[in-house]
Amino acid sequence: AVVSTQSTGGHCHLDHSLKLCRFCCDNSDGTMENFEYLPFCEVPIIESEEHVLTECPFYHPLRASLSENLKSLLMLKEYGHIMSSVHMKEFGKFLLDCHSLRNPKDNQTQ
Repeated sequence: AVVSTQSTGGHCHLDHSLKLCRFCCDNSDGTMENFEYLPFCEVPIIESEEHVLTECPFYHPLRASLSENLKSLLMLKEYGHIMSSVHMKEFGKFLLDCHSLRNPKDNQTQ
């Protein structure tokens, strides 16, 4: 299987489930050399929607600023409740902020 850290869409026929999290799998500083030997390590760390919403440390500052109720719904993975609740506007802003943080170049063109 081909694993990529780039978002390529359908251009390279990559399975989106095989896209490494570019923030959790960055070894440019050498800190991940022995990471794969940890018993709880998921190798590779896939950048899925769930990973971004609930796990990736890169987005932690954004999650920390959410209301306690919305944080609870995210951690419980109650996405259906979020989309039909008073938290939908806050959740939408969170998603936009995640996109802006992940893709800062997109912000420069707006």
